[in-house]
Amino acid sequence: MVTCHPNDSLDQVMMHHPVLLIEVLSPGTESHDRVWKFSRYTQLSSLQHYLLVSVNNWLVEWYRREPSGVWSYTPLASQDDAATISELGIVLPLADIYTELDMVPQLDKPRT
Repeated sequence: MVTCHPNDSLDQVMMHHPVLLIEVLSPGTESHDRVWKFSRYTQLSSLQHYLLVSVNNWLVEWYRREPSGVWSYTPLASQDDAATISELGIVLPLADIYTELDMVPQLDKPRT
């Protein structure tokens, strides 16, 4: 979780104004994270980016709040893909996210 709000640094337990949330999905809680948490998190007016990181394959699901307030969805699955979080000035390449795992990206199947 990343916040830029000065009051969040005063609370050592909880951040109330996150800009970015990254959720690593586990098989036991994936449904809860996708439905219950997502519906709660997207109600936070400060939240601009919500990333769901799969542990089963190279997949980061990137939800971002557009200027209109609508949430857009971008699946990232290639070793060349990256989430660019302009509000924080950071780029999160999938290759860096999955670097420590014994996992390779799935290659597209050749067309026949």
